[in-house]
Formats: sequence, structure tokens, C-alpha cells
Amino acid sequence: LDLRWKLLKLYTDDTYPIDNVFDVNSYTQNPFDYRLSWMLYMTLQSLGSCPLSIENDASVHVSFARQLEQLGLWHLSIFVLLHINEPTNRKRIVNEFLHRHVTSYIDLTQDEQTLVDKYNIPINMILSAKAQRAEYDKQWTNAVRLWIDAKQWRKAHDTYCYYVFHDTLLRGDHEFAKEVLDLLDHQRANIAHWNRRGGFARQYIDLLIIFDKIRHGQTTFSNRIHTNMLTQVHRLCDQLADVIADKYFKGISLIDISRRLLSILNYAIICSNIPNLINDSDENFARKLNLFHQSIVSSVPCSLPIDLLLEQIEFKYRSHRH
Repeated sequence: LDLRWKLLKLYTDDTYPIDNVFDVNSYTQNPFDYRLSWMLYMTLQSLGSCPLSIENDASVHVSFARQLEQLGLWHLSIFVLLHINEPTNRKRIVNEFLHRHVTSYIDLTQDEQTLVDKYNIPINMILSAKAQRAEYDKQWTNAVRLWIDAKQWRKAHDTYCYYVFHDTLLRGDHEFAKEVLDLLDHQRANIAHWNRRGGFARQYIDLLIIFDKIRHGQTTFSNRIHTNMLTQVHRLCDQLADVIADKYFKGISLIDISRRLLSILNYAIICSNIPNLINDSDENFARKLNLFHQSIVSSVPCSLPIDLLLEQIEFKYRSHRH
């Protein structure tokens, strides 16, 4: 039976299943050529024909979209999929195709920009797909930036804290960390457990930036700087037990943070036992700087388990506060 007979049958018999009209075997010997099926379906719908069931409607569009995809015309396959009738189904399937073809680059490619400009696909949908592709490619920094651009604050937060934060500690790229965490701080109402996750990381990065300025001589080690640094350390120590219990950050990150806090507490206890060190003078600046460098260089051993580190921090924190 050919296509013309089926169209006549559809016209004369109200009980004839419309699905039969779109069988590729009616018009071609190539079982993977869905061009005519799709265009005929679009034409019949424009003439007022009842649409297919949700499953069969999606099947017609997806079959032709895959054919275009195989020819390297993936952006046209997205155009075809935009004609799926059921909104939830349409969004899910378009996302599946996007994930296969978008890049993990921060900037949009020409094809990706075409989807926004010509096909009116929301840019946040493209950016979210690119962020997922970046995660698949393990381009974590790009993924964070793309999630932020897509205004997916929770996903940007989780990707940064779990995959990028520890690398930040290793590389010392504190400015990028501050940029990301300051931006996310403005959206903290949309991020669960912000205070003991991203908020804690943000406070710790601020502390590391103070360390960098002290080490590189970019700030005078005045009593004000000394006090601000220790105040920041105290805030972090107050939260540390909850952060460790949360088990959100990687264990190796928590060990690194704990070792650093313990080193600074050692420095603070030594300083508190030196008379008149709080007075601002060149001599005291030099003494505090020397003690600070010694505390950082003679770091706490890496082999100490996190429970023992926390125990020592709590003990020295109480000693220093009292």
C-alpha cells in the first residue's frame, strides 16, 4: 500500500488510524528516511488534523531529528524537536539533544547562538546544557561559570565546593574563589546550608587573602590586621565541628583547613604571651611577622587524622579565648 492510497483512506474513512499514514515503508525503501513523514505530519496538523498520541507524536519528530543529527545538522534537529506538542516531553528531549552537541566552552559557538537568536530557545537552557557538558568533560571551572551565567545558583555552589574548592587551596587561586563565592553570597537565600558550606568556604578564602597580603608585604602587620585575622579564625573555629560533621567538603580539604587554623592558633597563643606586642611599632610588626611565618612554615603534620586535629583546635581555641 502506498502513501497516496493511505491519504485517500484517511480522507474517506473516519475510523482509519492516522498513525498508518506516517509509515516510511509507504513511500521509500529506506527505513531511516523520515523526511516525508515529518513534513506530512506538519502539513496535516496545519490543516486541522488531530495530533498523534504523545508517544507517537514524539516518535515522528525524534526519528527525523536523529536523521538530521546523523547528517551533522544537529541545530536543525533541535528545530524539528521544537514542534513536539507536549511541553514536558519537548523540553526533556530537546535537552537530551543539546547535551550531546553543545560545547563546554564559556562562550557560545555560532550554532549555539543560532538556537537563541533564530529558534528562540532560552539562553539559560543552552547555558545549563553547556554546564552539564563541562561537568562531563571535567572542566569544573567552566562548569561553575556556566551555572552562574544560567542563574543556577545551587548547582554552581555545589560544583564549586566539591570540585573546585580544594584545587583553589592547592593552587592559591584565591581571587577566582573570592569572585565566585562573593557572587553566590548574594544568592545565599537560594542555596541550602549556605553558612556551613559556601559561606564557610568564603570566610576561609578571605582569611587566606589576608595571609597572602601579609606574606607578600602588601599590608602592615598592625594590631588591627592582627586582631581582624584572629577574629576571622575564631569564627571559623566556631563553625568547624559542624562543617566536619556535615561531610560536604572533601576530607582532604577539611584536613588542610584544620591544619592551617591550628597553625594560626599556635601563633595566637605565642603572641598572647609576649608583653606589649599589641602596641603598633616597627619592632612589633617585625616580631609578629616573624612569628607568623614560623607558624605557617612549621605546619601541623599532614598525618594527623581529622578527629585529632579538631580536638587540638578546640583545646587551643578555648585556651586562647580564656
